[in-house]
Amino acid sequence: DDVESRGLGDVYKRQKVWCAALAASALLAGCSSSEYKIKGSVSDVSFEGKDVYLYDIAKRMVTDSTSVKDGAFMFQGTVDTVYFAHVVLDGRDGVDVIVEPGVVTVDMDESKNLGGTSENDFWRRIEEEYALLDEDLMREMAEIREAEVSVEEKERRMDEFYDRAYARLASFTVEKFKEYSDKLAGAKLVVDLSNVLSPEDIDSIAAIAGEKVKENELVQKIFKANEVLKQTAPGKMFVDFTVDTPTGKASLSDYVGKGQYTLVDFWASWCPPCRKEIPVIADVYRKYKKQGLVVLGVAVRDRVEDTEKAIEELNITWPQILNAGREPLELYGIKGIPHIILFAPDGTIVARDLRGDGLKAKVAEVMAKK
Repeated sequence: DDVESRGLGDVYKRQKVWCAALAASALLAGCSSSEYKIKGSVSDVSFEGKDVYLYDIAKRMVTDSTSVKDGAFMFQGTVDTVYFAHVVLDGRDGVDVIVEPGVVTVDMDESKNLGGTSENDFWRRIEEEYALLDEDLMREMAEIREAEVSVEEKERRMDEFYDRAYARLASFTVEKFKEYSDKLAGAKLVVDLSNVLSPEDIDSIAAIAGEKVKENELVQKIFKANEVLKQTAPGKMFVDFTVDTPTGKASLSDYVGKGQYTLVDFWASWCPPCRKEIPVIADVYRKYKKQGLVVLGVAVRDRVEDTEKAIEELNITWPQILNAGREPLELYGIKGIPHIILFAPDGTIVARDLRGDGLKAKVAEVMAKK
């Protein structure tokens, strides 16, 4: 056919067909297969004109912004590497999406419906199953909180509940990943629930992960942290670090490996569980200080002035390394705080992630051997 005898619209339509046919192959040239659109709907009219942000979870930064108009909004652009993002409406909790080529649809009402592209469809299915598990766990937690028992008994039941909850969440993650081991939706699940996974769980996930999953930046960080965790397991020698504090440089080696058992508490002033553990540490410190037990606090991800205020409020009397930032967390593969590690006199790690009665029992055990 003579091209000039056909309308430009007809030629354009033909070009779109060619692009669609070739999009999945490396032969595609001159047609973009990396374009994405995220179309959102907002049923609540009070959000009309409010800002909406697209937040890149891995980069920890806002990559795009728009506003609600006539109950809708849209982000659009190109993406070379598929990534995880959070759509935030008016600074409130939003919806996680997988930014990939195609048109993603998201409802910002209570349903939080998501879909439109293959990975987001997979992610929606995972979230629906997770929601059932979460509902069951929340119901069990509510029953414990409403039980007419002593404060001590309620705390004991809550501790047992958290152990069961973490075990169920870990099992859910490992089993569900088997269904999505070559999908980024599976990677997203691992990223979201990595804190409840043991090193063995992560090893099993890494063993079956597809290339798409292994190439994800956040998953790579989890796998790397898991290797670090194994290198700082009980029986391994301590890893040193040095930080700039208000009074000069301070190192972990200033306290650990000096011939005494040393209990190190990685904590922060803004962390309620950290504050809850302070009386336990204080009790241990009072009991074994004269026998040579060294206790050290390492303030991570905390402002110096906030740490100093908490030290005074909580009557902390043992030494502290302030302004440690994130480095200790990365060196020891620490996922959450407080994280308390007991070191032997030679600097070998005896036990880690100690809390409450378990902490007291472990310290009593090693001090009895002195």
